[in-house]
Amino acid sequence: MLSCSTTFELGVDVGELESVFMRNMPPSAANYIQRAGRAGRRLESNAFVTTFCQRRSHDLTQFKDPMPFVKGIIAPPPHCDVRNEKIVKRHIYATAIASFWMKYPETFKNVREFFFEENMDGPPTLLKEYLLSHPEELMDSLKRIVPPDVQDTIHLSDWEFIDDLYCVETNHPEKVFWSKRQTRCVPMWRVSKRSDWRM
Repeated sequence: MLSCSTTFELGVDVGELESVFMRNMPPSAANYIQRAGRAGRRLESNAFVTTFCQRRSHDLTQFKDPMPFVKGIIAPPPHCDVRNEKIVKRHIYATAIASFWMKYPETFKNVREFFFEENMDGPPTLLKEYLLSHPEELMDSLKRIVPPDVQDTIHLSDWEFIDDLYCVETNHPEKVFWSKRQTRCVPMWRVSKRSDWRM
């Protein structure tokens, strides 16, 4: 007998499991398939699945008409648009900072010190200098991960993401950009309120 929760750790071999007993009806067909599918995974074995329906509306509804669950009729899976500009930029920032840390591993110590350091001559400035040097290996990496049509939209080849990473407009903190009219640039990690942090 194997007693377990609704989740399994990776690496657990359930190949010899032949039956599953569920103490309630899972929330959706996808959950039911996941749990019922743990039995009978070996080619030569059969599976026996028993589900106990409790006296509550969800369980009783499925008890009256179990076929949608048993047939595995599931809702369309969630998806993510890889061309979403906000998501793309976050990947760009993460890749840029990771590339910087590979070149300057001594700056990879304390996240709070790195992103919120009061000394503006520290890692944040060093990072900006690194990005302004336009390292070729970093751009090669970015062009591999950013969809070609999005590269043009965000002007990737012009390295405009550097400005986005470092500056916010004083009057509109929700708009992240660099303006030559500004007398002072506010680094993204020095924005006073976390709610205004739009990385």
